[in-house]
Amino acid sequence: MQKEVFDQERYADLFSQVKEDSVGHRSTEQELCPACGGPGRDRNYRIESFDLFRCRLCGTEYLVQSPDRDPVDSTYWDGYKFELYATDLVQANYEDRYEQILSGVEAQHGPLKSVLDIGCGIGNFIDWASRRGMRAVGADVDAGAVETAQGRGLTAYNVDDLPAEIPDGSVDLLTLWDVIEHVHDPRGLLQRSLRYL
Repeated sequence: MQKEVFDQERYADLFSQVKEDSVGHRSTEQELCPACGGPGRDRNYRIESFDLFRCRLCGTEYLVQSPDRDPVDSTYWDGYKFELYATDLVQANYEDRYEQILSGVEAQHGPLKSVLDIGCGIGNFIDWASRRGMRAVGADVDAGAVETAQGRGLTAYNVDDLPAEIPDGSVDLLTLWDVIEHVHDPRGLLQRSLRYL
């Protein structure tokens, strides 16, 4: 299936129209695509209090959460099962994923020496990266996850407390594994995070 090329006229036309989305609501500013800002979306499916939508303009899939589920608020993460992510089976599955993706990155950009993982959870990726010889630092919004990562001997901080020791331009790789779909302003998060590269 060929990816649709961005069409400026179509974008302007879509933007000028008030479209109804697949749930029957009128589009509002909050319902615009977080990636391209375009209106119009189709709901793919719902899981608990999350709806997964696909932008009709750029094809980005994104979550829309119930207003009572703010990912910046630590209560959003209540029930986050740290022990599940620390099991050998889950760790091995993730490590295969890390190896596959990072092998491609290193093939294009050379060996990676340092990484900052935003949304590090309990630190599985930074643990793997450290064992691979990288200087690995993690940050997360959940204090319990950060404490668990630190208890494993890993360097992890609350995302709001990233230390001055991580100067702009000091990391080779910035990761946000399973993070973007949980934030209200993914473009803003990326813009703020890119300074570390």
